[in-house]
Amino acid sequence: MKILSIEAIKKEDEQRRQRLANSNNFGGSSKGFLGLGSRGKWYFYNTQSKQIGKADFKRVWGNRQLKDNWRYSEQVNMILDNESNNEVAQNQSRYKLETYLDAIPTNEKEIKKLKEERNNALYKTGLSYKESFKNTKLAIARLERLNAINTNKDIELPIHYHLYQLYSKVEDLNKAGKMKGFILREYPMSKYAELLKSPNGKITNEPKEEDEVSKMYKNAYYLYKKGKFQETIDWIDSVSSKVGKSNLIPKFALLKAMAIGKTRSKEEYLKVLQFIVYNYADTIEGKKAKEIIELLKSKK
Repeated sequence: MKILSIEAIKKEDEQRRQRLANSNNFGGSSKGFLGLGSRGKWYFYNTQSKQIGKADFKRVWGNRQLKDNWRYSEQVNMILDNESNNEVAQNQSRYKLETYLDAIPTNEKEIKKLKEERNNALYKTGLSYKESFKNTKLAIARLERLNAINTNKDIELPIHYHLYQLYSKVEDLNKAGKMKGFILREYPMSKYAELLKSPNGKITNEPKEEDEVSKMYKNAYYLYKKGKFQETIDWIDSVSSKVGKSNLIPKFALLKAMAIGKTRSKEEYLKVLQFIVYNYADTIEGKKAKEIIELLKSKK
């Protein structure tokens, strides 16, 4: 992004005025001003042509004093005089340091919001470069930048996992190993850790165990459909320790988020949806959560 100093802004404004003045310096002369009059006579010998030319000159240029560079100096003055008071005031404020200092947020809540938006943008662009554009270099750059400034624990784990995948792809085994070590050390019970420990990179569950988890989810979904939203939340919280490494975890997360959306503030709803997007980006539930976020933000 190009950042201009106040002096540079002044210079650009002056150049703009100069271009505007120059564009008018070469126009406006009356047709035939230096041409021949009728019947082949020189212009100034033709009284009628001379009077027409004089009237046209006065109409375009006004009363002018005979002096050097009369076109340039008068035209610039005319342009400046025609600028509205609002524009002049605005330009003056552009040249004051206070204008830019006043625009810097000082409220802690506003600063926090800006940081969250910045981090969210870095995460989304990082994933876009990784998944959609297949640009590994830019994906690493965005996610590494985010990793250096991030304070949100909700996205710490997925950031490291995506970086692990990216570094593995470019065969940077040293950095890939660091990302893997961090996940196994800090989040040993996570689904990402399970993926890293699995020989084929997939999480497997015993059919019997999955059937039990499926029953738990169906019960939670039944409560939600009955409009018992708080009971839905409480039920999911109570069985979360029993769900283990089930593939249904994203479904539980989205259902709980939907129940929160029915009982709590919009801010809380957005927060849990964002958690799902960060942690289950490649799942149907992650994509659904992203759609809901975009819909909610469009209704501001």
